[in-house]
Amino acid sequence: MTGLRAPLRLALLLMLLCAAPTVWAGPFVGQRLMTADHPPAAARNADGSTRLRVTVWYPAAGDDGAGTAPPVVRDAPPAAGGRRGVILLSHGFGGAAVAMGWFARTMAEAGYVVIGVDHPGNNGLEAMTKAGAALFFERPGDLRRAFDHVAADPVLGPMLDPGRVAAAGFSAGGFTALALGGARIEPGRLRRFCTANPDDGVCRPQLEFAVPIDEVLAMLDGESARARLAEIAATPPRPRIRALLVMAPAIVQALDPASLAAIDVETRLILGGADSVTPNATNGLAVAALVPRAHHQTIPDAGHYDFLTACAADAPNPLPFCAHQRQTAAAHRAAITAALDLFARTIGARTE
Repeated sequence: MTGLRAPLRLALLLMLLCAAPTVWAGPFVGQRLMTADHPPAAARNADGSTRLRVTVWYPAAGDDGAGTAPPVVRDAPPAAGGRRGVILLSHGFGGAAVAMGWFARTMAEAGYVVIGVDHPGNNGLEAMTKAGAALFFERPGDLRRAFDHVAADPVLGPMLDPGRVAAAGFSAGGFTALALGGARIEPGRLRRFCTANPDDGVCRPQLEFAVPIDEVLAMLDGESARARLAEIAATPPRPRIRALLVMAPAIVQALDPASLAAIDVETRLILGGADSVTPNATNGLAVAALVPRAHHQTIPDAGHYDFLTACAADAPNPLPFCAHQRQTAAAHRAAITAALDLFARTIGARTE
């Protein structure tokens, strides 16, 4: 997903939203699109609004078994069964919540409520901004605000169990999940790393939105960014995160190593063996070496973009990342298998 113009954003929507199968066997999944007011979004949204777009996937009422309904039913009534485990889901740089629908749908089918956001100024459905690219430390707060917004909803709120919350994410979303789990953000570390390693994939302009790293770092060094970082550091984190599922994490060099070593929840890392965008040595494997309860799995020959929704072979207007997909089925299978095992043991799907 590049700094997408309107025709490409339309292509993304068509590719991701219109590819539902016509026959479905299994539990129904509901999907609700919501908008939350989130003041920190104003500095990142191109229009200066405080809009935070939220997508929720959840177990929905409906008949099990084969039928003609699609697997995701917009605004379907929630399934009965008490409060559910919750997964906060963060997309990658320039992505969108819907681009992680392959993961979210499967988790909702298993009984979880999944809450995702389109991170302001850094999603492929709206105009991207330099602030959206640079102020990545705001990402965890986006998901905390989304959780509060959904919890206050009279229909979906009663489904959430605030004591059983996990985080999952891909790429910059993996960074977000780690920050939600307790990792502290130190932009100065990223500056030092990129000065010493300018050709590292994380330090180079990204396919999705080619902002030079020097401009990102300059914005992070600004007075307003420093003030926000201090404010965030002084804010008690909530909800408590009980498990982390991290796919091909990025920006790990902006995290304090001591805080990674202090993360005390089970963490699963799924990495692509051919990932040059977020090299494993400086990202995923660095996390695996520091987080005490981390386990990692590497998918041979998988590239970075294999953790996005698979592109249709006959797509009339394929997006730039489609040319970089290698082992999408294997990457998805590994992430889903690991997530179902991890979340079943740590947060559980349902309270009767």
